[in-house]
Amino acid sequence: MSYNQEQRSTHSIEQDKRIEHLTNQLEKTTKLLENERILFEKERAELNKIQEQLEASIHEKTLDFEEMKRRLIKAVREKADLFNSIYLYEVKLEEEQSRQWVHEDDVLKCTKCETQFGWTLRKYRCRHCHKIFCYYCSNHWHQGSTPNSQHRLCDYCHEKSLTESLMSNYTILDDPDNDTETKTDVNLTFEVRPERLTLPTDNQSSSSEQ
Repeated sequence: MSYNQEQRSTHSIEQDKRIEHLTNQLEKTTKLLENERILFEKERAELNKIQEQLEASIHEKTLDFEEMKRRLIKAVREKADLFNSIYLYEVKLEEEQSRQWVHEDDVLKCTKCETQFGWTLRKYRCRHCHKIFCYYCSNHWHQGSTPNSQHRLCDYCHEKSLTESLMSNYTILDDPDNDTETKTDVNLTFEVRPERLTLPTDNQSSSSEQ
């Protein structure tokens, strides 16, 4: 019996040692996990702080981008307006230069079709550009300054007048956030005068030129 008791006592002591050893390992592991948890919480707090800084920076950059975009659109519009003003000035200057009076005797051909003038082809002066054309290239009439007066126009000036009339019916909305265009309906009616269908006589030509 004493031998069995000794074995039991020895076995119990070994069990206690193993339990103590496992308990120590468990405590060490628990401390290690606690340290890891604290480190993880610290890193997560730092990452959250970095994320907030990045979001604030992105928001600031977005505002800067929108401001730069607005300024760019404004600059492009101002540049377009400047080019348009320069173009209109050049067109006006060219018109003024082209309106210089030319004597009929110095013109031998029609300004447009370049047909030689002669007994069968008379000269006619456009009342807008003051250049000399034949009957076929200047057979357009526009309302004069008085209700009963009409002015002869060449094909060039007539087409330009129609273009300006069409463009005047376009309305551009000058809204930076809305680049759409609205177009009003254009209704053009053309009246063919009977005297345009036949060549005028010498007396009619002289009276129309006056």
